[in-house]
Amino acid sequence: MLSQNGGSSLEVQEYLDKFYNKVDGVSSKVSSPYNDIDYWHSKRTFEDFREFIDNFKSRSAVKREKKHSLKETDDHKGKLVGHIEDYEIWFVGSHEAAKQLGRFYKGVSAAWSTSVDSDYFWNNSYKNDTFYFLIRESSVGDEFDKLAFQFRMNGLQIWDLKNRKGTYDDEEVICYMKDNFKWIDKVTDDIKYFRTPGVKIVQNDDGTVNVIGSIYLDEQDLDALPWIEKYDVRELFGSLYINGNRLTTLNGVPKIIHGDFIATGNKFSSLDGMPEVEGFSEV
Repeated sequence: MLSQNGGSSLEVQEYLDKFYNKVDGVSSKVSSPYNDIDYWHSKRTFEDFREFIDNFKSRSAVKREKKHSLKETDDHKGKLVGHIEDYEIWFVGSHEAAKQLGRFYKGVSAAWSTSVDSDYFWNNSYKNDTFYFLIRESSVGDEFDKLAFQFRMNGLQIWDLKNRKGTYDDEEVICYMKDNFKWIDKVTDDIKYFRTPGVKIVQNDDGTVNVIGSIYLDEQDLDALPWIEKYDVRELFGSLYINGNRLTTLNGVPKIIHGDFIATGNKFSSLDGMPEVEGFSEV
């Protein structure tokens, strides 16, 4: 018997429990004779039995170990690029990568729209943004186990595990991310300053520009329009959506908008510079 071959009754019972464990046990997961307890009772010592159990890794344990030691996501669009404090830093380049890391990695699920909504939503709403996820090496069970760092044209937005924006206040970490993982901007001026794919800039003889295409800048935490120091926009052949920002003036708004103009939810102190709008207007 095992207890007669080097192990106390309590220690033998502990290892028998490991042997028969339904999830990570040995008895149903290896071939004969190792899954037969009579083999260990009659032919091997307790030291052999203990060593075998200690070195055994069930399929589920191997799967968990692999899951918690990723270097890149299954679609190769998410890559482990560094560490800071007790966090892994992941570059996230697709919806599938965001879903794997945000919803499943390390058994902690985030509520970020990047990891929940469709691939279409990712490719259209986040096309010009760059994402890094900070994921704790070991979960502590709070809302900061996973953080999404969203680099946008107008700055950095941070989302905690519960999808709350701007709730992380560790300046050291934030400065590190800004300095080391900022977006290297290689896009055209069209996208760089108007932040909407597909818009086109047409130069006018008087130094102003016309913009062709609708511009979507709602809820971007803007206190100024991003093109204001670069372009004087005379006409916009499309709609302009700038609702839900922190704008206090209409400085930089096109003089003529051949579409809709929605600017509610700002902090305007004056409506000087109100554009001529062909479509629907609400300020």
